[in-house]
Amino acid sequence: MVLGLGLSGRAAARWLARGGARVHCTDARPVEEWPREFVAWCRAAGVEVRGGGHEADRFAAADLVVVSPGVPPRLPALQAAKRAGVPVVGELALAADAWEGPILAVTGTNGKTTTTEIAGAMLRAGGVAGVVAGNIGVPLADLLCEGEGRGTAVVEVSSFQLDTCPDRPVPVGAGAPLRPFSPHAGAWLNLAPDHLDRYPGMEAYGASKARLLRLQGETDWAVLNRGDVFLAPWAGTGRGRRLFFGFGAEDIPGAWADADGAACRVLWPDGREERYDLAGWTLKGRHNLENLMAAVLLARVAGAPPEAVQEVIPLFRAPAHRMQWVGRRDGVDYFDDSKATNVAAVVRALEFFGSGVVLVAGGQGKGEDYRPLAEAARGRLRGAVVMGEDQDALARELRRVTQVVTVPYIPGGEPDDGFRAMRRAVRAAAEMARPGDTVLLGPACASFDLFENYAARGRAFQEAVRRLGEGDGGEA
Repeated sequence: MVLGLGLSGRAAARWLARGGARVHCTDARPVEEWPREFVAWCRAAGVEVRGGGHEADRFAAADLVVVSPGVPPRLPALQAAKRAGVPVVGELALAADAWEGPILAVTGTNGKTTTTEIAGAMLRAGGVAGVVAGNIGVPLADLLCEGEGRGTAVVEVSSFQLDTCPDRPVPVGAGAPLRPFSPHAGAWLNLAPDHLDRYPGMEAYGASKARLLRLQGETDWAVLNRGDVFLAPWAGTGRGRRLFFGFGAEDIPGAWADADGAACRVLWPDGREERYDLAGWTLKGRHNLENLMAAVLLARVAGAPPEAVQEVIPLFRAPAHRMQWVGRRDGVDYFDDSKATNVAAVVRALEFFGSGVVLVAGGQGKGEDYRPLAEAARGRLRGAVVMGEDQDALARELRRVTQVVTVPYIPGGEPDDGFRAMRRAVRAAAEMARPGDTVLLGPACASFDLFENYAARGRAFQEAVRRLGEGDGGEA
């Protein structure tokens, strides 16, 4: 049974069918709302499809359940499978079992995609055969289906994916058991409040992230943020060899950036040292230096030579929708940080920009407390424009420190309502801003109330900025 037909679910179904399994796909959405090409493939491949809900008895009779990351773990069908002793795993665990080569896993509340892409670029520059995959948007199972099952895989891993990675062999019918997911190197970048609509608190969320370390063996590498106070309680978890990263002249194995960000020193457990020039590094903010240091360590333990690592540092550019400069209008700079889907990510962005910021925020809340965002915004914001499902809670906190404009939100509105709302928000932000200011899209929320994903939200922001000069301010 494959439960949830997003990217990872569809990839898992294709890989299982290719291996000769009898595959049944199920999703809460009606089949008519599934991607048409996938439904056509299912019918041609003899894969059963069922939409509009999940039948618990069918899950209890399965040999294996592969669940997508976004599916709530308390779903009755999943509980029925577990009571019946049916193993439940995620697409990542399924694909990692078949992958022939080392896996480098990157987790953390923020910065996962950037770090994954930097490490991948360094490996490519060093001639190390490999791929970039995972929560970054390319399921590992898709690459297996395309015949790319070898080499080093740099995989972005969410807490939801770690929750469905078994720590021991998983029996599957009469076939060979699935091997446990055990990354050769795992980087835990940071920990901040997030996904508290799914986890009962920070301890449970942190324990989910720490699963990455518990899955490693004694010959693996654990790369950890030395300065993250939330992560610190779990820093000793697992059996992997430790490498830390941070700032200053630490005398323990890891990567250490100068306070001014001009250079990075790497110290290895055997006493060897390396030094990398950061003068050409273009990504803004202390957090991006942390991402870079984690990537340097991952790339080096995976075999990228020092000269390849140095080559990439001045050439790398930020992925889309992560502190991406969109343009300047009437002396105001516009930045798209749509990937900042939690409070901590927006706080870091505000700390970089300082004062004179007009914040465009809001979306589908994750159960977070917005007070830390309001405190970080104090003295930094010119104003804020708030949109989306959780706008009332967010606006209530921001009004304590700045003027706030809200954009009307219509639950279950038309498909284009998100783009219309974004145009209104950008126009309102432009009216607040003064020459020399910055308009920042920093949602602190998920995007699914108005957009398909964070990338669609970022594209809407960029389009709205481009339309500012059309006379109507971008209003549809």
